[in-house]
Amino acid sequence: MSRNQLRDTLRGARALLALLGDFAGDTWEQRWLSAGFDAAPRTWAHYPGLVSYDKQAPSQTAMTWLIEARVFRPSYSWMLASAKKFPTDGFLTENGGPDLDAMRSLRAYSEVLPRLQRDAEAGLARVMVRTGKRIAQINGDDLLYYADVVKTSGRQRREHLLWELLVQLGPLAGEAATLRAAWSARGNSRQHSTATLVDRYGIPSSGVRDLLVDYLDEIRPGMDYSSLEGVAYRLARLFWWELTQLNPEQSDLRLDPQLVTAWRERLALTTDGRPRRDVHSVLFTVRGLYRDLAEWSHDDPARWGVWVAPCPVSRTLSREAAKAKRRKRADMHSRTRGEVAVAGDLQHRGQTGP
Repeated sequence: MSRNQLRDTLRGARALLALLGDFAGDTWEQRWLSAGFDAAPRTWAHYPGLVSYDKQAPSQTAMTWLIEARVFRPSYSWMLASAKKFPTDGFLTENGGPDLDAMRSLRAYSEVLPRLQRDAEAGLARVMVRTGKRIAQINGDDLLYYADVVKTSGRQRREHLLWELLVQLGPLAGEAATLRAAWSARGNSRQHSTATLVDRYGIPSSGVRDLLVDYLDEIRPGMDYSSLEGVAYRLARLFWWELTQLNPEQSDLRLDPQLVTAWRERLALTTDGRPRRDVHSVLFTVRGLYRDLAEWSHDDPARWGVWVAPCPVSRTLSREAAKAKRRKRADMHSRTRGEVAVAGDLQHRGQTGP
């Protein structure tokens, strides 16, 4: 790093830490979450008061520097979606140590394409950043959790080589030889806590985050784990995380009409721009949250009453979504009946001959 680059990086670090000093928290990590920056991976550096000029971004460079120094441990969602790609190679250079050299000397590493080597090292760096661990301290659950996040984000799964390398290196010596085998052996019995189901989406520390955890805890006994994961995804990722992207200052469930409109527009499309097929299920889940809170507040007002607010999903919208779902189901059944009829006709012709 040149003298000018070092000067700019220090300037960005001072600006970032000075700004975070105004937010609640006993550590820089807590202040980072309180500021809402972890929930805004593409826009956090645009916050007033952070240094940004010309084509340089000293605050982002400073953030990389502070991550390498283990000051911050941003979420996987932040690292995967950050506007400026997180330089995992630089992090490993600073924090990999002898174990990184030992991993690179493994035959399973040297015999694969450089692209696969880079994928494995990038995943390793992200796990080290998020957990705060050294390579030797990483365990199977750490890597399986990271793989969960990657899968949920819609990105291509590239953790298989990393798993096999860590098995051979030693940290995962007691685990299955491959990631696929680990999933088969533990997938059905491995259930995350409700807090983990919420936090996997990079939800910033807040009252609403705690509410979502409490809500999932409350409904968990009445549903299977797969259904619980679906509710957590719709409420934490597709509802609250999206809202914090639109308005980082949002602190409760009382939503401005303009914010609701903007959220519904985002909800209508997936991250790659295609129409979302499960909009109706998201709307039903959100409406269920607001309805449950209103009902529960009568029995336990101290716990739930503070969160009661007008539902952003109107009854009319729910009915429209229900109709759309029924039409979709009817179309599927119609196609199935047609396919069955054609198959039966072909079978009859085959039996009777021309």
